[in-house]
Amino acid sequence: MRSSLIALSVVLGTLASTAVYAQSDSPPNLPTALQPFSQLIDSGQYQRAFEQGQGLLNEWSGEPIFDYLYGLAALNSGALEQARFAFERILIAQPNHHRARLELARLQMAQGLWIHARENFMLVLNHNPPETVSQNIYRMLSELSRREATQQTQQHFRLGLSSGFDSNVNSATSLHSINLEFAGLGTLTAILPNDVKAKESAFAKVQGDAVWLIPHTQQRHWLTSVQAEHKHLLEDWPFDQTQLSFGAGVKQRVGLNQFQLMAQSLSIWRDAKTLLWSPSVTGQWHRLLNRHVRVGLNSRWSGVHYMDQPKLNLDIYRIASQLQWQQGAHQWLLQPHFTANRLRHRERQHLDHNQWGVSANYQLQPLPNWAFGISGQWQQSDYRTPHPFFGKKRQEQYWHVAAEGQYQLTPTWQLWGELRHTDQNSNLPLFEYDRTLVELGVRYLWQ
Repeated sequence: MRSSLIALSVVLGTLASTAVYAQSDSPPNLPTALQPFSQLIDSGQYQRAFEQGQGLLNEWSGEPIFDYLYGLAALNSGALEQARFAFERILIAQPNHHRARLELARLQMAQGLWIHARENFMLVLNHNPPETVSQNIYRMLSELSRREATQQTQQHFRLGLSSGFDSNVNSATSLHSINLEFAGLGTLTAILPNDVKAKESAFAKVQGDAVWLIPHTQQRHWLTSVQAEHKHLLEDWPFDQTQLSFGAGVKQRVGLNQFQLMAQSLSIWRDAKTLLWSPSVTGQWHRLLNRHVRVGLNSRWSGVHYMDQPKLNLDIYRIASQLQWQQGAHQWLLQPHFTANRLRHRERQHLDHNQWGVSANYQLQPLPNWAFGISGQWQQSDYRTPHPFFGKKRQEQYWHVAAEGQYQLTPTWQLWGELRHTDQNSNLPLFEYDRTLVELGVRYLWQ
């Protein structure tokens, strides 16, 4: 996300600094009503000009003089779709309006529509524009060639080693006993065995992942990924865990919209025994509103298959919206979500539950080699039917906060650290727990 926003800003900034024609060069016979509008553009006040132009649309839209000025204001303030409509209106009425065609071409270049941008640049060149204009067009064509050359398979690999301390490796309660209520028999106090209570341990972890981005067309890419992780506890608890996942999908860009469809497979082993297998399908949509703001929506289905407890198999359905804002070294992300968990076995349908909540993330990169982030999540879980042992519906509130920091030691080596805390409150004390984890590590990055 961050890289695409930066790329858009860089392209617009580069093209603005080498514009093929003077930005407006107030045309002769400019109507008096449009002169203040044109002066804002001449002085580089594009955002103010765009806002003023919106108030003139009803009266002046369709007039080539206005549409050209309005298109310039929209383009240079990041309103790319409005700019495109304005330039296209001109070219429908005046196909030889070369200024409008060139501005449309640099807009298409900013949007990644390189084939259309090249066609429009060449159309103007074929009409023998002034020498300075030709030179600027050749610069743009050279930049297009450079960008097209980068449309090759991209590979990203990462390998990490870390260690830390986990206060609750099995996310279990620290209670010694619980009360069970039986209809007509009263309350019975049960002592919990040690193997179901919270356990703490230091750990060591090795992680690795690889991603391949393979271009199919200028707007479509195939995506494949592999991720592996092994966590070894230094205490003798049976919770060593290994997980391996594979993914394959496609990314499609349509104007300012990006779509992604991904299929994945996740397998988890605990203490060298297969715990579960989980296939999933994820669909995502993102749209760039302007150079700072992006919105999105994603949905996901996951199936969870427990190898030794098939009665716990379930389907998970999740939908989430996303709002992301970035300016300079700052980036914010807000994501409300809803999840439905459905057990497949009728005897375990008391475990069916719905979850809704919100997560937030803030990232800061104050210096080129330093990056910091904080994140938080709140989630409410409501179970659909009473628990058979406790006689009432289970309700939970889940909180999670985290802080992390990264230092880029070299272009390929990265140091990082993270502190996380989780707290789950429940109306059934057996399911309450808290967990704190601190982790330090080093990563090797290659691409």
